[in-house]
Amino acid sequence: MRGHPDAWIEAAFAALVEGGVRAVRVESLARALSVTKGSFYHHFANRDALLRAMLAGWRDLGTDAIIAQVGAREGPAARLEALIRLTLSDHGGDAIEGAVRAWAASDDLARVIVDEVDGRRVHFVADLLEDLGLARERALARANVLYRVVIGDSIWRASGGPPLTELEISTAVELFGST
Repeated sequence: MRGHPDAWIEAAFAALVEGGVRAVRVESLARALSVTKGSFYHHFANRDALLRAMLAGWRDLGTDAIIAQVGAREGPAARLEALIRLTLSDHGGDAIEGAVRAWAASDDLARVIVDEVDGRRVHFVADLLEDLGLARERALARANVLYRVVIGDSIWRASGGPPLTELEISTAVELFGST
């Protein structure tokens, strides 16, 4: 598994979290994985290909997989509650979320992907709220506020802050899920 593309991506995310995008270097990743650089070039044409794979993986796991998971729930209220509970719970991806956002502050490709992901996430929530009876403008406003709460909480946890309690998560469900 050490030379598998997923191992390279996982090691690249660890480097990103520790030292930013400049720390994502083929040689240092190869050392961390105890493999040769040739293994890297077997899976990726170059460093940019790895960076693109990282962004795609972040998008897929942090957005597409979550939308699929909560989308399986019956009805918009249940989907919204599941989404709020999932995104406000401590799931271990907080440091990566923050690191990708920091990367996007100085890289056009990362910025485009982050903007795409942000839009997809906000519109998914707004669609749920609209299905619950809110007008589109109010649904988008509430979705944006909820999204910023989720991002803020993610950064809070990544910097060592305690996760929200069950009572606090339930309160968020009441605040954001009611029409």
